[in-house]
Amino acid sequence: MMLRGAASSSRPLLRAAAAASRCDVGVASFSVLRRGEFSAPSPSPSILSTLPDRSGARSPIVRSFSSAKKGGEDGDGDGDGGRAEGHNQSGGGAPPEEVEASSRRLPYIHMDPTSLSRLILPGGHSVLRTNARTGEKRRVFAERALGYFWMLKDIRDSPKPILANGELVEAGEARKMPPLLGCRTLGGDGEAVDLPDWFHRHNRSRDSTAQCTLVGISYKDYGHKMLSSWLDPFRDALCSDASDPTLRGRYSTATLSINEGRMLSWLSGPITRSTETNTPPERRGETLLYFGDASEFRDALRMHNTLAGYVFMLDGVGRVRWAGSGRATDAELKDLIRFARELTPSRRAAESGQGRGNDGNDGGNGGPERKSFVTRGRPRKGGRR
Repeated sequence: MMLRGAASSSRPLLRAAAAASRCDVGVASFSVLRRGEFSAPSPSPSILSTLPDRSGARSPIVRSFSSAKKGGEDGDGDGDGGRAEGHNQSGGGAPPEEVEASSRRLPYIHMDPTSLSRLILPGGHSVLRTNARTGEKRRVFAERALGYFWMLKDIRDSPKPILANGELVEAGEARKMPPLLGCRTLGGDGEAVDLPDWFHRHNRSRDSTAQCTLVGISYKDYGHKMLSSWLDPFRDALCSDASDPTLRGRYSTATLSINEGRMLSWLSGPITRSTETNTPPERRGETLLYFGDASEFRDALRMHNTLAGYVFMLDGVGRVRWAGSGRATDAELKDLIRFARELTPSRRAAESGQGRGNDGNDGGNGGPERKSFVTRGRPRKGGRR
């Protein structure tokens, strides 16, 4: 009797559940409140995401991260034709942190149109995927959308994620290198220095044409080996050039090795000693190491593929005037050396009025133009300077 009474009392619950199962799950959803009671039907999220607008057409929306099903309706699997879209700037409906990250990117860094790095959205963690069936767009982590080993594929198919600038960036458009605090030097006692101020520490006049620094940045040993194809010819052509005494000391190089991750931070001591052992003594003073999170620095300079090596040419106040990546070609080296000489005109060119296209402001902050550190000789008697 008790079993029969329990079965009879549960019949309304079973009938309601059967009715709910026959309903289209895309139209209504139910939730059990207590035995024998159901909540009022409410539209499901899949319907809310494609509700028609005022014009009557269904417009896709942009969603943020969620737990996507492989090959499901969100378009992340290989079976539904979902595709990744590249955007140099954040698209419509972007979260505030993505908009802020987009403003930090250097707009004149040119990405290889065939590189997967161009797909990375501001912030450096996600790409935008589009569902081929519904047209819905959503942000997906790069490792999920492009594959865990996407950097290996990218460096194989596109060895230069950043294309070298075809001309020198104008002083009024150039931006200072993003800050990176707490770098360590190999030379001396390994003091902590801040970038980019360390690069122009000897430029007391704060003149943008007073010096030029070529900075090589790498994350892995594979990318570090690429930097010598840029730095060595630059040193041979400019740093040791004694043809014009006024150009001595105005060209310099620097190498920055970035080690991200908690494990590498714990191993900072052995890594520093190993790097110092493998670095020639004359290069230790211009070698920097960084341990910690550099995601904002990496995203601002578009160094998304950490397997590649990157080079940036800075003027006397720390502004990025040229960028490149990968291994240098002969044509790129000729342009690099020519741009460096244009950036630091000689004393004769300065006296004749040439090379005045570079202002002396501190990174566009409105500072007054200052004279170069190159001093003139004493005037003759009865004559002018």
